[in-house]
Amino acid sequence: MTRLLTIPQAAERLSISRRTLEREINDGEIAVCRVRGRVLIAESDLNAYISRLRTYTEKTEICPGNVATFGMPAYKSKVGALKSLLDGERRAKTRFS
Repeated sequence: MTRLLTIPQAAERLSISRRTLEREINDGEIAVCRVRGRVLIAESDLNAYISRLRTYTEKTEICPGNVATFGMPAYKSKVGALKSLLDGERRAKTRFS
């Protein structure tokens, strides 16, 4: 059986205000169930809403040989690593040219 959440419970779970949640409902972003005048949100509908909003950032990886302060490895995106490699090549060309 699907668990139903009240507006305040769902807003708390999303870490947003009750009013913001009501706007999302009015915009048709979240489906609701109306039971004897009470507006309830199925937990599965709330999870689907969260899944639709989820975004993923660019994959990052550890850059070997680079060590940040306190001995922690420095993380760079693939694009950032490529840019720093190209910058290094540019500097090398200007030094010896």
